[in-house]
Amino acid sequence: MPTSQPYIKLAAIASNEAFYLPLWVYHHFSMGFDILEIWINHTTDNSWNVINKLKLRYGNHLIIIDADNDALDCRKKNISFQKYAYNEIYKKTLEQNFTHLMFLDIDELWIDRDFKSSIKDFISEHKDVNISCFQWFLDLADKSITLETFKFQSEITLQRNRHVKSLINLKSDIQSIGIHNHISNNGSYILGDGSKLNFGSSVDEGQISIDYYESRIDKIDRYFIFHRLYKSSFEYTASLLKSNLQTTESGVLKSNRKGYKRVVPQKFLLTWQIPNNKKRQLYDKGYISLLNELSNEIRISKALVKEQAATAKHLVESDPIIATAYCGAIDGLEFKLIKNETKPIEHTIEKYYINKNKKTVHITGHITQKEKIKDLQIIVTQGDNQSIIPSKIKNNINPFLKILRKDKKIFEQNFELIFRVSDIKGFTHVKECPFCLIAKTQKNIFILEREIFKTLNVELLKIISDKNAKARSFLASKPH
Repeated sequence: MPTSQPYIKLAAIASNEAFYLPLWVYHHFSMGFDILEIWINHTTDNSWNVINKLKLRYGNHLIIIDADNDALDCRKKNISFQKYAYNEIYKKTLEQNFTHLMFLDIDELWIDRDFKSSIKDFISEHKDVNISCFQWFLDLADKSITLETFKFQSEITLQRNRHVKSLINLKSDIQSIGIHNHISNNGSYILGDGSKLNFGSSVDEGQISIDYYESRIDKIDRYFIFHRLYKSSFEYTASLLKSNLQTTESGVLKSNRKGYKRVVPQKFLLTWQIPNNKKRQLYDKGYISLLNELSNEIRISKALVKEQAATAKHLVESDPIIATAYCGAIDGLEFKLIKNETKPIEHTIEKYYINKNKKTVHITGHITQKEKIKDLQIIVTQGDNQSIIPSKIKNNINPFLKILRKDKKIFEQNFELIFRVSDIKGFTHVKECPFCLIAKTQKNIFILEREIFKTLNVELLKIISDKNAKARSFLASKPH
């Protein structure tokens, strides 16, 4: 192809995205992207069947990479698979004849607001720009939306967000590749409306400043990223179950969701009226034709979305620790959460600390009961679910009768629990709760303490980081 014309690659990683791949692929070819490259990893749905059908239509323009082993290697080394994949794709793309590269998630779509232009038209207007940043516009959590709702209705409610996704001019001197944005040495940045942008210290975070965001909160940019974060409540619930392998997280549910609800005030909701022009009509006709070609695959993937939603719902409804740990993510969803009986005990935590030499956590305290509960256990679980962390009990914790007055008796129970830092799983971020202290009976569990243990996070993460660094060093030293 002539080097004077833009030649653009769009790349993504995908795990259990079968239901969304047809739209993502169709849409971006329709918007002028030349090559799509998708790294499929840890997929249990029918993504490969969908991909094989799409390959029949798009041929070599659609590149598919089986990235299972890459994702597993990243997990072993405790590095972000998403960052790894983006950097590998960038290095490979530099050796090819592309002029531009962009990364999007499968729930993100590059949009021309007026449904007239392509990504090539945008580039032609801004040939010498290093990084073009397109702001997120989120869909609205709307319980009237179903799995059958057509993706581009004539009118869509949007919520502007500070995050961006960025297009790289491959002539740029790139210092680092990020998830949302990229650092270009002495590079120029613009937004989707062509206005110049100075990121300052947040350039690698991929968020525009609050002041700049607020000055534009009532406008829809000509070019933007439509982030279909919420979709239907079924799909949102199913998305909570999606693998965190692309990051370094390993929680039961996705932790970066804020609930099925509006995120901006009502007055700042924006209405995107999609023109019913010739390009839009051809777009709709072509998409419906593709859906017909993939009707069997879409029927299967739709059923799997419902199955995933049911699984996520069951996890939350059956485990009060999960419900507590992910209370923000499930806000706005109609779940029937377990309502525990009134807690039959009172407790006091006397101290909790880390023995740095032995790399163990110690918790001491006592509980009091008005009536002796025979099957009561004091245990430690993972921070976001009921999985028990093996603990040693140092003291005799059998309750003993304490007479406060002749007419008032209580049973008091001392405890000291000791467990290894290495037995804490799925804990990777300073804002997360590393573990829970639980009172458990045969019928109920009661969360005694959870949030206070965050004060240990810095020390815990350092121990975990040092351990992972040694593991990475060992893996690197092994002969291949």
